[in-house]
Amino acid sequence: MTHKSILRFLALGLLVAFLSLTPTAAAEEPSLTAQAPVPVAFTYQGHLLDGGSPANGGYDFEFRLFDASTGGSEWMTSVTVEDVAVSNGVFTSILDFGSNPFTGPLVWLQVGVRPGSSDGSYTILTPRTPLTATPYALGLRFGTTMIGTGSGLTVASSDSGTAILGQSNGGYGVYGASSGSGAAIMAAGNGRIKSSAKSYVFVPGNLAVLHAASVNATLQYWGQGDVSLVSSGAGDKQIVFPVTLPAILYAQPVRVEEVSFTFKPTGAGSTPTRVEVYRAKMDGTYRVIASVEGAYICEPAGSWCPPVTLDITSDNVLAADDGQLAVRIYCNIPSGGRIEFTGVRVRLGHS
Repeated sequence: MTHKSILRFLALGLLVAFLSLTPTAAAEEPSLTAQAPVPVAFTYQGHLLDGGSPANGGYDFEFRLFDASTGGSEWMTSVTVEDVAVSNGVFTSILDFGSNPFTGPLVWLQVGVRPGSSDGSYTILTPRTPLTATPYALGLRFGTTMIGTGSGLTVASSDSGTAILGQSNGGYGVYGASSGSGAAIMAAGNGRIKSSAKSYVFVPGNLAVLHAASVNATLQYWGQGDVSLVSSGAGDKQIVFPVTLPAILYAQPVRVEEVSFTFKPTGAGSTPTRVEVYRAKMDGTYRVIASVEGAYICEPAGSWCPPVTLDITSDNVLAADDGQLAVRIYCNIPSGGRIEFTGVRVRLGHS
């Protein structure tokens, strides 16, 4: 800086803007009006001495963010504000570092200055200034606990965007707890809770029934929940596992994706030959939504075979007027033979 020296720079404060929403009267679903988003720019005010006296006139300023008081790495890009009016040493600038760089860690502001009439290099003022929050802004820093009465936090999206996004690497993305009789998490409105995770339902063998078309066959139920389809002569053998599912769970339709089962044959040639999955309606109608055919032979007889898996890829999203599913297994069992089943596992997705 020519003919002048800057002796001191005093940062007076960092003003943080707040968006204030007035809570509505007590209601389960507050009605909110979309507000203009708070800009990421903030107001910076400082006091500049030039030659030992409060500066007056126009000055150019360059602002940079660093992750350390000295050295360190620069964050974001620098902000240059030219011809800033300085009156009796006081100046104010609006700083916009783009996408919010203030995510929790402490950052330092480095300021450079030169006369407004100059296009030369900036004189760097030292030391750098740590950017600290106003007291209530601390309530928004990571790890903060807010305690009070009424609604603690209301976040609303005026379009189809995500109002609150929770992510965690091994922990809980969103965690809710209630120490009283209240609900930890409440889904208001249509009550939808959407999940991309898979769910599983297991139907034990002791719930299986013998299909009416079976000939010379009986079911033997075991105490641990298994069931054996026993043959006493030639003829068709069919066992049915009824599957009771919620068609819609918290306003989210349930999707049936896969059916699997394990079995243990006794007697040469004892094997399932066909698997069908039925989808029934409350009005009594039903249809097959998946099937697979083939003999499943495993050796030696009397040992548990690898799981049989049937993927269900179409007509598999349940609706409010759906009844139960049924898994029907056709079997070839010579007289005196049997096939033991542990049950049927159904994998569910959510639409």
